[in-house]
Amino acid sequence: MRYEMMLPHQIRKAIKQNWPVVLPVGVLEYHGEHLAVGLDTLVVAKALEILEKEIDLDHPAAVLLRRQQLRASSRRRGTARCM
Repeated sequence: MRYEMMLPHQIRKAIKQNWPVVLPVGVLEYHGEHLAVGLDTLVVAKALEILEKEIDLDHPAAVLLRRQQLRASSRRRGTARCM
C-alpha cells in the first residue's frame, strides 16, 4: 500500500501489525554514454511496480514509500562532471 494514499487508521494498523516498509532508493550517476543517469532509480521503480501488482490491495503486507533519488558524490571523472 502506498504511504501517500494511506488514511490515518491504515497507518495505525500497519504500525500495530508491524508491516515492513519499502523505501526505494536509486542513485543518479553516470553509467556511460549508452545508459540514462537515472538508471538505478528506474530499475528500483520497475521492481516496485512489479511488487505492487503482486500485493493483495485488500490485505496489503507492506507500506511502499515514494522513491528517492540520490546524487552520486564521486571524485572520479565522469559522475561528478556529467551532472
